[in-house]
Amino acid sequence: MRLQQMISSSRDMQMDPRKQLVGDPPVLSYLKGLIAWKQGDQAEAVPYLERCIAGQFELAANSAPGFDLFNTLCPCRITSIIRLMLNSLGGEPRSPTEAPSPLMTKVNRALELLGKQAPGLLECQILQARALYLNGNLDAAQRKSADILNTNPEEYTVHLLICNVYVYQDKPQLAMSALDQAVSSNFAVRETPMYHIVNAKVLMASDKLDDARKVLESAMNLPGVRVALNPTQRARLQRSTSEPSLHERATVYLLLVEVLCKLSKLPDVPEAKKYITDAIREFEGTSEEVRVTVADSEMAIARGDVEGALKKLRRIPDTSPHFTKARMAMADIYLKHRKDKLSYVKCYLDLVDRNGDYDSYCMLGEAFMQIQECEKAVKSFESALEFAPRDSELVAIAGVVVITHNYQRAIDYFNKATYMPRSNWSLQLEQQWQAATGVLNKSNWALHLELANLLMRLKQWQAATGVLNKSNWALQLELANLLMRLKQWQAATGVLNKCMERERDNPNSSENLTIDVEAWNTMARVYKGMMNLESYVEACGRALELQKQLLVKLRGELPETLQQEREKTANICFGLAQYYEGERKFDKAMELYNEALRHCETHAQSLLALAKLQLVCQQQCVQLLKHDPNNEEASIMLAELMFHKENYETAIYHFQQLLERSPNHYGALSNLILLLRRAGRLEDVPKHFSNAEAASPKAIMEPGYHYCKGLHQRYINNPRESLKELNMARKDSKWGGQAIMHMVEIYLNPDNDCVWEEKENAETEESRAALATARNLMGQMRSQDTQSLRYRVLECYAQMSTKDFGQVEAALSRLLDMANQDPNNVPVLLAMATGFMILKQTPKARNQLKRVQKIQYKSVEADEFERSWLLLADIHIQGGKFDLAQDLCKKCLKYNKSCAKAWEYMGAIMEREQAYKDAAEHYEAAWKHENQASAVVGYKLAFNYLKAKRFVEAIDVCHKVIKAFPDYPKIRKDILEKARMGLKP
Repeated sequence: MRLQQMISSSRDMQMDPRKQLVGDPPVLSYLKGLIAWKQGDQAEAVPYLERCIAGQFELAANSAPGFDLFNTLCPCRITSIIRLMLNSLGGEPRSPTEAPSPLMTKVNRALELLGKQAPGLLECQILQARALYLNGNLDAAQRKSADILNTNPEEYTVHLLICNVYVYQDKPQLAMSALDQAVSSNFAVRETPMYHIVNAKVLMASDKLDDARKVLESAMNLPGVRVALNPTQRARLQRSTSEPSLHERATVYLLLVEVLCKLSKLPDVPEAKKYITDAIREFEGTSEEVRVTVADSEMAIARGDVEGALKKLRRIPDTSPHFTKARMAMADIYLKHRKDKLSYVKCYLDLVDRNGDYDSYCMLGEAFMQIQECEKAVKSFESALEFAPRDSELVAIAGVVVITHNYQRAIDYFNKATYMPRSNWSLQLEQQWQAATGVLNKSNWALHLELANLLMRLKQWQAATGVLNKSNWALQLELANLLMRLKQWQAATGVLNKCMERERDNPNSSENLTIDVEAWNTMARVYKGMMNLESYVEACGRALELQKQLLVKLRGELPETLQQEREKTANICFGLAQYYEGERKFDKAMELYNEALRHCETHAQSLLALAKLQLVCQQQCVQLLKHDPNNEEASIMLAELMFHKENYETAIYHFQQLLERSPNHYGALSNLILLLRRAGRLEDVPKHFSNAEAASPKAIMEPGYHYCKGLHQRYINNPRESLKELNMARKDSKWGGQAIMHMVEIYLNPDNDCVWEEKENAETEESRAALATARNLMGQMRSQDTQSLRYRVLECYAQMSTKDFGQVEAALSRLLDMANQDPNNVPVLLAMATGFMILKQTPKARNQLKRVQKIQYKSVEADEFERSWLLLADIHIQGGKFDLAQDLCKKCLKYNKSCAKAWEYMGAIMEREQAYKDAAEHYEAAWKHENQASAVVGYKLAFNYLKAKRFVEAIDVCHKVIKAFPDYPKIRKDILEKARMGLKP
């Protein structure tokens, strides 16, 4: 009777409820809001409930800290309001394309403030985790849930929340584990609808649809699920049994419909239609009506009836309290299924026309963001600010303006948000609370960080430094990083020392350890920048020690959180190992790499580094590819290993698999070309260019595509085409440096004879122009590329190409300095040998090449090894040491079956031994890999065909040589005419 009187009196106040907000005590606002909510008028109830929360905080802020303060605050009333609001938001996370609910913003503000004032309140923490989940922040919800379970491991609702997170992250095994933990913490949970719902979701994620159906059908038979309980039935419920919520009941219906549709694989399932019809009747007029209508619409869409789905949602009148949800669902259908952006936006414009307030304009702004209409989104957020200026919306506007690259305007918004007077009730109360409890917090640190990051992007270093100087310890680390970028080492050291010497309430807390680890890591980078390597190692060691303490501290955390910290530990070990590897302390480096892998078994960088260090790297590469099948470097390394074992098909397989997934992966294609060249299968390359063109119409304009084509043309002895292709890639930031290097090598050595030997036509006008062009190209290299060893060696080759003895000696002097720094540097030793050959000092050249012969082969210097062996083989052939030369040629062919010069030398050795048949076979291979573009090789092949009495083949080769080189002497008279005579009887 009393409730009816309260409802009657509340109706008298409904003429303008907002006018009666001011002056009401919190309890009265709470009752008014609760009555309006029970009557289904959420729009009227929310202002009352919001005012109740504000009133409670105002009373608490004026109270002295102690028991009376919390009695005045009445956290139970606040949490009951927040729980009510969260229940109205449903139980499914917000999708990325869905605009955030304005009610969620209010809930988050209230929970944040309540959490600061009552940090030990379990109900508040659970609601915070649930709010994060519903807002789509799954990782944050998971971390919050883990914090709750650290102090309350028996809280089964949190286990169920984590289970839901795993379901939406598509991790069914982890979800089932969390579900088992929920049951072990409280066996009674098995009788709740929520347990059945979560269990069904896990089974559906595991594709166990029949089991999920059985679970949901048993849930449907629980009291109060199929049909709502009447007062008599409600009174009979046991105390341990709670009545199912409206959302839980609707979820059981809708999940059962979804399972039935998946089981039948038909768009129109009679049993599913029956359940959806029952749901429409059961939840008509409730907050779940729109959700059921959306499910009904989805069934219509599955049948291909999109218009029918929209008609169902249009039936909800604008007078309904669920009109907003219906319009949002319609907008989602327009965007997803019809790709109709105009109709999508019109749904939100209808909400603005119906109720042009702060919330509707915010939703309109988010809608414009979804369709990449940034300028219109800014205008919508600005319109929202006219109703209620809030720093959070200023940040949203700033973020949108950054996307439009209007950075100065974004800075203005950030400054307004950071330093604006806080008129929002929650922020005012926060300041009152901080003043009462002595907590100091003069600015919003998150906004400071956003502003500082933007200033750094604009390279306004001093302004960014000023912002960060006003920040907390976490942002002090950002300041130290900024000072490092400015190379202000002493200032960075001072900031870090100040951070590490700060006062700590609990030195061993996770938060303090995290800051200390980050500080020592940053300090290590500072020492490295100062070239103080001893202090760098010491700082890394200290960071590693603290990080290990943090791992022990976090031992009971969720697996994902622990895994992140393990990866950080592995990164520290990896950095130290790299230092020791550079110092050639390989034992210490391998120990640290292995330690990194003990902390994180899938740490890619450590696995690759170990594979490079160890002779047998197959196991590490295979293990890495199991976890990361798309890892390019691991595929390359494993392919190299297979190639060294002469297992060419397996080696090529890894690259082909990568290119099948991504035909335009030019990094993989360039490596595959190199591998096919070594395997003697360059004829297989063109199909990959065709696949790249088919996969992307823009492929022929990609610099990587032209670089790969240039590489291929070079390897098939077509230097002119190679230069054309490489020239189209030489200005690219990624491929340009490598393209120019190849072009320089071609200009200096157009015949690609691998030995850079002196030629008869070295002093022609064409050769001088080529040398000038090569030097001009080297002048176009970027400054960072000019520091490489390959560039410096090429400079020496260009200097030696003049054939001037003074220039050659000057180049040799430079090369000698490089060799003194690294005595086993193969490119330098090869260049020195070439210089000695130009100076006619063959014994000195031979000594350098013999040093190369003793060095272990490295695939990264494969071309230099090959050229060194060939040059030494040529010296041996000239000295009559055919066995030694033959061994070197075989060594070349072991690593590069397309090495035409090695085949040619082998043919020359056979020819000198008068084994013309064998010589012809070797010359034939050389002719093939020279792309039939070498007159010298063609002449030798035809001559040996003639000697082996293979006259037809000799004539055929002669015709090809004469066609390509009409002025080539002797071949017509010496071979062609004799071969024709040999054919006559």
